[in-house]
Amino acid sequence: MDLVEELGVGRLREGVRGESHDVGELLYFFKKI
Repeated sequence: MDLVEELGVGRLREGVRGESHDVGELLYFFKKI
């Protein structure tokens, strides 16, 4: 696997994690209301 490809996959995974984390925080926020 190319180093550039590995970096791309890493960024994609971080992006997915970040989005899912944001969604989790939003759900938690709405549950508190």
